Amino acid sequence: MNIHLRNAHPADIAGIMAVERDAFIPEVQEAESVFAERIRVFPDGFLVLVDNDCSICGYFSSERWPVCRTDASVFQLGHSIRKNHTADGPVLYISSMGILSRYRGTGLGRRLFEESLRRITASCSGIERIILLVNEHWDGARHIYQTNGFTEQIRLINFFPSAAGGREDGIIMERNR
Repeated sequence: MNIHLRNAHPADIAGIMAVERDAFIPEVQEAESVFAERIRVFPDGFLVLVDNDCSICGYFSSERWPVCRTDASVFQLGHSIRKNHTADGPVLYISSMGILSRYRGTGLGRRLFEESLRRITASCSGIERIILLVNEHWDGARHIYQTNGFTEQIRLINFFPSAAGGREDGIIMERNR
């Protein structure tokens, strides 16, 4: 399997949306316009994992913030990257990452996460801290983050809708660069 990481392009939106629909329940899926804006505003922070036949099998998007914020409003679904992003912000916020379900358990999620972080922090000077938000029940993702030095900072109670119709906590995790 020949899979590589590259910067996302506007033409990748259909593939990114296919990953989004496969990876997340409808209540937490981002809109196509949100991803298009993220690619335009911070192209170095939006990467895709591409397989042999040039199909997108995963994506990683991020923003740079001037300060580390932990209020729930900055993590809301559909937020505009333009609201908080600054080109030289010292905080890298991982706004979303997804991988097709058929690739889960193969190590590609970890590879996508680690290579994306390496690439972004190498090409973007001044990043001091990295934060992300994860659902309390996304154990595979949490394991990747924890083994990469991220620790739980704050819980956002009932932040995420669940497939069963209830609510689940969000966990803000952080590490120094």
